[in-house]
Amino acid sequence: MSALTSTITDRPYTASFGVSPYVKLKSRVMKLTDFLKQRGATNVAKINGPNGAFLSVTNADGTTSSMPIGNKSKDGKLAEYQVLATKDKVTGETIHIATVNSYETVESLAL
Repeated sequence: MSALTSTITDRPYTASFGVSPYVKLKSRVMKLTDFLKQRGATNVAKINGPNGAFLSVTNADGTTSSMPIGNKSKDGKLAEYQVLATKDKVTGETIHIATVNSYETVESLAL
């Protein structure tokens, strides 16, 4: 069994992360375009600034929201982005980060 598909049910892990840190990553990563379409977005624009980059998303009802871009992904093309869902360390809420990095299991060890 892959370490990334195993779960740790120890209270310190589940309390800190909301889910095990070893949850299979592929289940938490999807293409940006698919992610936004599922949420009813009609437009996305990448904004670069002196403190980093973010995505500005326009929804079908005309409202806008933003999504952070990972530090090493700011030069990527919109069609290349994936969305990584993770827990905010302060609030514990699920946040979504745009990234061009690909996540894959590179090694596993059965325990």
